[in-house]
Amino acid sequence: MSEQRERVEPAHQAESSLTKVRPPRYDFAAFEAKWRERWEREKLYQADLSHARHPYYNLMMFPYPSAEGLHVGNMYAYIGSDIHGRWMAMQGYDVFEPIGFDAFGIHSENFAIQRGIHPRVLTARNVERFREQQLKRIGNRFDWSHEVATTDPCYYRWTQWIFLQLFKNGLAERKTAPVNWCPKDKTVLADEQVIDGHCERCGTLVERRWLEQWFLKVTNYAQKLLDNLEWLDWSERVKILQRNWIGRSEGLEFAIEIDGMPDVRVQVYTTRPDTIFGMTFVALAPLHPLIPQITTKTQLADVAAYQQTANRLQTGTEHTMTGVFTGAYALHPLTGERMPIWIADFVLESYGAGAVMGVPAHDERDMAFVKAMSLPVRTVIVQPGSAHPAEEPQEAFVQPGVLINSAGYSGMTSAQAASALFTWFEESGKGHRVAKYRLRDWLISRQRYWGPPIPIIYCQEHGAVPVPEEQLPVLLPEVENWMPTGTGASPLAAIESFVHTTCPICGQAARRETDVSDNSLDS
Repeated sequence: MSEQRERVEPAHQAESSLTKVRPPRYDFAAFEAKWRERWEREKLYQADLSHARHPYYNLMMFPYPSAEGLHVGNMYAYIGSDIHGRWMAMQGYDVFEPIGFDAFGIHSENFAIQRGIHPRVLTARNVERFREQQLKRIGNRFDWSHEVATTDPCYYRWTQWIFLQLFKNGLAERKTAPVNWCPKDKTVLADEQVIDGHCERCGTLVERRWLEQWFLKVTNYAQKLLDNLEWLDWSERVKILQRNWIGRSEGLEFAIEIDGMPDVRVQVYTTRPDTIFGMTFVALAPLHPLIPQITTKTQLADVAAYQQTANRLQTGTEHTMTGVFTGAYALHPLTGERMPIWIADFVLESYGAGAVMGVPAHDERDMAFVKAMSLPVRTVIVQPGSAHPAEEPQEAFVQPGVLINSAGYSGMTSAQAASALFTWFEESGKGHRVAKYRLRDWLISRQRYWGPPIPIIYCQEHGAVPVPEEQLPVLLPEVENWMPTGTGASPLAAIESFVHTTCPICGQAARRETDVSDNSLDS
């Protein structure tokens, strides 16, 4: 061991001294503060927005000041974007890198509820901490002379102005619709804010309610959004996600007569016309407009009770199918067979026509429903070359195949039958080919306090009237009672001085909209 120690000892004293050298201590806090102060003093990162010869806009997401502080994920995104901005500046561009705070909305208000502090006070405190203690210290080339806060009336004047332009052009509308309601947050949620039937913010099981709400009509642009994915410089993975979200499908839309009501028809949409001979029932969404008209007297009480209890929206796999019989029957468009009309909570009001042709042998949801309701199953498609199907199948066969029990279409493949049936419905005037989209209109109103008021006035004579642009912004009033009510109305509805106003058209007594807009629109 002594010989080994001798071999590792330095041969010269100078070498021994070098092993004792330590690098100078790096006082990063003092070093970074020094240069940060110089950058700010020299306005190094303030772009001349009016006279920039080679402008380059390097925007990154504004943070929510809705927690104790920013996390490492924020830093990962901001620093990566800043590296890109610095690279563009090195190429001779005048880089403008703005920053601000997405300070309105449910995120900040929920944090205020958690802390028991008014959101106006807590948000301002958080913005100060985020700015001074975190964002300025990461060394990004932010132009703080153009700092933005969505709670600033000078800012939300313009988000309100944008809403008015959409309203005036028919792209913002208030309508009664089934909406996602979070009973804990006590507000509606957009479809994008519901994950597997639960609120994305608090995890509470979401309910379905019918309420009057404001929507932006993004469905007007569904096909254009889909087409434009072709030239966007995005990864194919992201494009696939977008295509699935828009969810274009082509199918057959046709009308089904109601037995004993020759002037009444229910519109049905299907992407599988080849299965039409397997239809054994029709299912309507719980609040389909035809329900009051077609429900028999003996079923009125049961239907009314079911509609009251069908509010809970459950999209998980453990959801049990429920439904109620209307007492009415539909007539099969090809055979004239009478088929019971049910109300079922698995039918979506906003997709297709709010009605489903029940083909349990070839649709998994329909099969689950008939099992729960003890309804019949009729197989009309089998695998090519297969034997006769089971008399009482327990699982749906959802793949294309060969038609059986389908009159003159038996023996055709699914593709051949679908084409022939499209032709028959269109030539007979009983149906037509149509494209549908999974995309929904964007629900943007919220029954909360912390957000910019929606700039609409309601007049008995003139209906919904836009606030004149010269009166913007409609200021969010300062109130003490800001907690959500859970009644379907915003806390602003209790403030008479805010609610009562006059109609800009006739000058008569009117009332303001008391919902605020969602923070995704605010920012």
